[in-house]
Amino acid sequence: MTTQTIAARVFHRDQLDAWGVPHDLAAPADATEGDAVALHHEQVATRRWVSVHELVFRAPDDGKAYRVTYEQGLTEQQDGIDEWDNRDHVVGEEVEEYDRTVKAWRRVADRPADEEQPFVPRTELSYWQSIADALNAAESVGMSVGIDLDGTLTDHNTWSVVWDRAAKRWDVAGYEDDEGDDQAQPCTGGAAIDHDETGVCNHGTEEPRTPSEGDRYVKRAEPDAGRIVTVNRVWEAKDGHTAVAYEWDEPRASYSGSACPLDVFHRTYQAQQ
Repeated sequence: MTTQTIAARVFHRDQLDAWGVPHDLAAPADATEGDAVALHHEQVATRRWVSVHELVFRAPDDGKAYRVTYEQGLTEQQDGIDEWDNRDHVVGEEVEEYDRTVKAWRRVADRPADEEQPFVPRTELSYWQSIADALNAAESVGMSVGIDLDGTLTDHNTWSVVWDRAAKRWDVAGYEDDEGDDQAQPCTGGAAIDHDETGVCNHGTEEPRTPSEGDRYVKRAEPDAGRIVTVNRVWEAKDGHTAVAYEWDEPRASYSGSACPLDVFHRTYQAQQ
């Protein structure tokens, strides 16, 4: 067990009286050599007939600061009360001054305009609430938001919120592949379809073949160009377009897959040869 030693000094009441403790101490600005100096004073308690005070003063003989406690009558009838509770010896604890930050409260309206707003840590629930608020705001203006199998949030038309694995963050991206509508469309018409000398399909408005479950396709462009996916579902969505669901092997995930409209699927993937 650790024993803590308290630094203290025992004063005789006559010595304190000679120094002017507790009522006739010199203020720091007015003190001369040999004076005891008042450093701090505050009322710390109130009893039925007396108030209790704490006084810190600097002793003139050793230059150290000491804290003592004394009593003072609350009414005229207690004017003659002994401040040291009739004790001949008074114990003073040796103390020192230190800096302390004190917290206080004010109205938000009283904050100065140039003062930076304090940081308040957010709870995990507040982040989920922000996500729900954003989705509700989109719904309120008629936006259709769906969730693909890989967790992508998308309207299946123009915009998506996708997970960037390299940057480890969510980003807004166009729903369609970067190749755009002005790029050559993949040929799915088979060998009977004519091609020019560059290999671009010239089948005009020929409809691409609808894949079947189990068909394997290869991603055309970055990111993840060359990734092989397997079609696991083909169906007609509520808005009438054909949708394709597919999956791929991802060693770091228990399951990896997604889904999109047929035309987007053909712009993004080509049949494995």
